[in-house]
Amino acid sequence: MNRTRSRLRPTAAFPSPSCSNPHPAFTLIELLVVVIIIAILAALLLPALGQARARARQVACKNNLRQIGMACLAYADAWNGVFPPFRWNDKIADAPNPSKPGYVTLDMGGERIYVAQPRWNILIGPFIEGSIDTEQWDPDGDGYADKGTIPGTDDDYTSFQNPVFICPDADGLNTSRNSAYGYNYQFLGNTRHFRDPSVDRRLPVGHPGYGPPWVNFPVTVARIKVTTRTVMVADSLGTASGLPEELRQPFVAAMNRCEAVGNHGYALDPPFPWFVNDNGALELGALSSGGCSPGFVGVAPRHVGGTANIVFVDGHVASMTPEALGYVVREDGSYAFDNLNELLTPDAPSSTNPRAIRRNHLRATNKWFSGTGVHRWLPKQWRRLP
Repeated sequence: MNRTRSRLRPTAAFPSPSCSNPHPAFTLIELLVVVIIIAILAALLLPALGQARARARQVACKNNLRQIGMACLAYADAWNGVFPPFRWNDKIADAPNPSKPGYVTLDMGGERIYVAQPRWNILIGPFIEGSIDTEQWDPDGDGYADKGTIPGTDDDYTSFQNPVFICPDADGLNTSRNSAYGYNYQFLGNTRHFRDPSVDRRLPVGHPGYGPPWVNFPVTVARIKVTTRTVMVADSLGTASGLPEELRQPFVAAMNRCEAVGNHGYALDPPFPWFVNDNGALELGALSSGGCSPGFVGVAPRHVGGTANIVFVDGHVASMTPEALGYVVREDGSYAFDNLNELLTPDAPSSTNPRAIRRNHLRATNKWFSGTGVHRWLPKQWRRLP
């Protein structure tokens, strides 16, 4: 009988030589190469991620401005086509409550609240869902907003509760006065009184140099000739605009700090804040101020590419640099506004005669603010006493 010989097989005690080192380790150099590759990829990806986040914040800001623009137009529709004033003046009588000049009625669908001298961003509150909490505004139910409960009444510095009024790239700028968004008040609703510069500006009520009429109010939607090129509301830098970037200070909510970003930011000045006076010469007009010197407020180029977001009168939103909007910005970041020579081309005549200074001599221009699509001087700021 033939017997099959048993074949020897490797056992665990005697492994095959070919399997003695199945997973060789990385060398130190290989590990360093991997680490370097990962670092390079991270360096390439992190800026892209940062840019993506910045663009997302810019888009969110645009959405805010789109809602704000629609609310301004809804306000105008409710007030016979009149744009909101940049602040309700103490001499404007509200039709539902004419015995209380300086108060405005906010109609909350059957419930009315009287608010003292609100700014434009409070006036449009009823047209943006979630902006007005009647229990917060009028906790005692007497029909009048209580002092200190909301921005725009008797307390300038109470924070907004609605994120629509807060730019994601400037989330600290959150009050009615010190605001992230500024209004084109000089051309859409300047409710300052006319006053004569030769007389003390603190004139008594009834004095012929005291208003009304107003500087530029009421302004109707029908007066705007080019709605697609008229700024309504934009990112605002506040009164720090007139200072070099290195001198600007962080936002301060509950104080008037002229050098702080966002201070008095609710009122946006146009690039060329000059008007033609009674002598037919150009003169620097009354600025946003807030009691500051300088009191100029320009747009805030806080978004991608050094741009500001703007909502125009027709409701569309765009991003533009300050220079594209007609501002003159110095190398140190400050806005030129009070030196006529800086606002004109070098070949402009050395004159304050507006007829001699033609459009082709302008470096700064109000064409994006005037409502006409072309440059216009400011509405007249003062009048002579009779």
